[in-house]
Amino acid sequence: MNNENSEKEVRKYELGFLLLEEDSPIVKNLLEKRNFSITEEGEIVKVNLAYPIKKIQSAFFNFIQFLANPAEIIEFQKDLKGEQTILRFILLNLPFKEGQQSGGVAVLKSRGRQPFPKKEVKKPFEPVLTNEALEKKIEEILQ
Repeated sequence: MNNENSEKEVRKYELGFLLLEEDSPIVKNLLEKRNFSITEEGEIVKVNLAYPIKKIQSAFFNFIQFLANPAEIIEFQKDLKGEQTILRFILLNLPFKEGQQSGGVAVLKSRGRQPFPKKEVKKPFEPVLTNEALEKKIEEILQ
């Protein structure tokens, strides 16, 4: 009976991570060690980091979607934190329905950032003042 409950508690997760090495199988090994079922895997992409992490300027980003029992996720996170080749990771709980295909994550593409379009601020039209009108205004202000 307990085994049936744990089967029903399977949830879908997505793990996004930054690695030091491109060919590191460490994340897959940790998933297989816990018998998590991988449903989708992205392509590894080299990214320049916005700020240095442990004095490192670039890393390899990837994501993996998998099915797992929520009771084992905390221990899995501890395993991830203990690995030296994993710079950062984020673990997301995804909505999951039986037979539904995953939406997936858009893999980071190497493209430049596009600036936001600037809105033109229209100033109200003010007529140009003549010297006489200007002197008159100055006198009014000074009095």
